Order: sequence, then C-alpha cells, then structure tokens
Amino acid sequence: MQYLNADKIYAFVRYSKQQQLLIVCNFDVGEQVIYLRMPSPALEKLGIPRPIKVCFTDLQTKQTSCIGSEELIHNGLKLEIKPMWYTVLEIKV
Repeated sequence: MQYLNADKIYAFVRYSKQQQLLIVCNFDVGEQVIYLRMPSPALEKLGIPRPIKVCFTDLQTKQTSCIGSEELIHNGLKLEIKPMWYTVLEIKV
C-alpha cells in the first residue's frame, strides 16, 4: 500500500459553508496510485463527525467513492491520478 509521496503528490483542502473540496495534484511523469489518509483534526475542521460515511465526488468525471471516516483516517482513500494531472473531489457526508 503506497501512501502519499510528498515529493510527487500535493494535496490540500479548500472549504466554505457551502462546499468542501479536496484537491490532489500529481507532479510525476508516471501515474500515481495512492491511499490518501486524512487526519482526524482535518475532519474536525471540516465539521465531519465520527464515525460516519464520507463521500468524494470527482468534479471532472462525476464518479463518487464513499469510505468510512475511521478507514479514511487509518487506511486512506484510494486515488489513481494520471501523470502531471490533478483531481478535484467534492467532500460530502
């Protein structure tokens, strides 16, 4: 299981009262398959209670993946990101 590679992957969250977004950029020339873990303080900051199911919708492809908050913290959300590309995921509970 490969977790976030800080040299090649950059991930951050942007949020408002209306919307929560997770943006993940791949700066590598190869595709990256990663498991992105979100620490519990990040979930708290976003107002996401625990335990709960958290859904991520890719705003480009419209595909949705859901994961339990505890699994998100400990194992991470599986992401496949094309070379030199990014993904924007809307977060909903």
